[in-house]
Amino acid sequence: MTEQLETLRRRARPDDLESLRRLDRALQRSGWRVAEKTPREWISEFSRCPLDRHLSIPAEAETLSTAGLAAVPPLVETLRTKELSPKHELDVRIRAHCVSTLMLIQPPPTCAIPALLETLRTRSTRLRRMTLWVLTRKLIPQPTSLATRELIACLESKHEPEVRAEAARALYTLKGPLPPEVRRAALGRLTDVDKRVRRGALRILARLPAPDPEVRTTVEEQAILDDANRLEAASTLLHFDEPRAFEFLQEEVLCAESPQATHALLLRSFLALQLIERLGARAESTLPALRRVSFHPRLEPVLQAAASSIARGRLAARMPAPSPDQLRDERAVRLLAPPPAATPDLPPDKALTHWAAGFLPYGRELCARIALAAARHVAVLWENESPLNGTPREALDVLEEWLCDPHDTMGRRVVQEGNVTPSQLCAPSAFSASWSTTFATLCVPTDEQRSEWAPYAQPLGSAEGGFLGSAVLSACRALGSRSVITWALGSSAEPSLLSEQEAAEEVRKAIVAEVLPWVCGTWDPVVDIIRLRRELLERPPASVNTGRYPP
Repeated sequence: MTEQLETLRRRARPDDLESLRRLDRALQRSGWRVAEKTPREWISEFSRCPLDRHLSIPAEAETLSTAGLAAVPPLVETLRTKELSPKHELDVRIRAHCVSTLMLIQPPPTCAIPALLETLRTRSTRLRRMTLWVLTRKLIPQPTSLATRELIACLESKHEPEVRAEAARALYTLKGPLPPEVRRAALGRLTDVDKRVRRGALRILARLPAPDPEVRTTVEEQAILDDANRLEAASTLLHFDEPRAFEFLQEEVLCAESPQATHALLLRSFLALQLIERLGARAESTLPALRRVSFHPRLEPVLQAAASSIARGRLAARMPAPSPDQLRDERAVRLLAPPPAATPDLPPDKALTHWAAGFLPYGRELCARIALAAARHVAVLWENESPLNGTPREALDVLEEWLCDPHDTMGRRVVQEGNVTPSQLCAPSAFSASWSTTFATLCVPTDEQRSEWAPYAQPLGSAEGGFLGSAVLSACRALGSRSVITWALGSSAEPSLLSEQEAAEEVRKAIVAEVLPWVCGTWDPVVDIIRLRRELLERPPASVNTGRYPP
């Protein structure tokens, strides 16, 4: 029996429900238990677990999830049972805890997606929102007829704006080309009373491979009429390569042109600047608008980041690539060498800290540049959490100034600006992004200076390479939302934005792109960008009116 079980375990696949059912039947015959109870006995306990407004995961669900794929068949069976209890409240409670358990199981059981889609028919706003949340972030379906039918039904749900908003998000995150009926449903939701639903509809339209004139015209009208979603409409037009998108984008930036601009107008300008930063050199036509709001102190960090992104794109396009001789530099060879292979004892983020620790013998400047690249890549995650309330970029801007002119006074200021402790109520990604900046600034001082300027600072005990490794590890955690000690809505178990491997690869890619040109001597992605950014933001001289012709 043991050999048969092992064979069935090896053949069990997260996308094949029948293979899991065969394993389940064999485990039932063997009397297998999870913490002294069978999976079905654990499911029977769900009726006693309250379903609070934060949808917290009970201990029973966490225990059952440790069974892995073996728990999937009874969970799917429970979800597909027509009536679990005569009392509607208990029925919803059991189904909700089944959904949360499926979310926790690794590897993600994609074979349970049809059962989750069928759960959307249940008459419970809370359960439907929870199921849509899982389908959006953890178990993302393909655009099958079942998926589109059930999600569109939720998108058109009356009197449930939260359900409609989550359904729109689920539709624009579907894997694969969207069918025509999704286009029709999205166009119909552009007049929804809830701005979140309208925003989701615009993001669905942005997924269309070749939008027709009707969609283009409708989105342009939305940009004119929908003040709350003008930036989203402009972003959708950018996906269509519409030149007019930059006009709308500049209008959003100029919301903060008045010195008496309200917080709401500043926020609109802030978000537009973030979009310009993502566009890079493509948004060069927005520079006149950037110059007109450059006076505002609350926008300065993100405005400089947007201008730096434009400058970076322009410089990267015209600067020469490193020559083979330049790539033979010992530091360049180390940069291009892959980190150690991940193992069960050495996850990808820890492997990247081992790779980063190898640069410690090359001096503070190289280490500071590596840490700066990692921290800057995730700084936006803190800004998304707390826009207009300070940003790690302020410390990173001072760190860049130190790299331009490294002296002790500036070094002390770098450490002071980076001395920020994020709230444990913020999201895990923002928490880790903030700490990545703090650790990056602590790469600047020598050991003696650090003992004077930041006597209580300590690197992460789990990171190799001191403060450099801590900055890199925190950046990886921020991108992957790896669990840290926070209390964001009662839980830090947010599903990963990226897998641990993907997060580590993205951080390393950002480091190499930022540091390799400087190591090879082709150009300096810190000093050269700052110089060009200042030129780009400098106002052109006013034209002289001679009286003969209009100025």
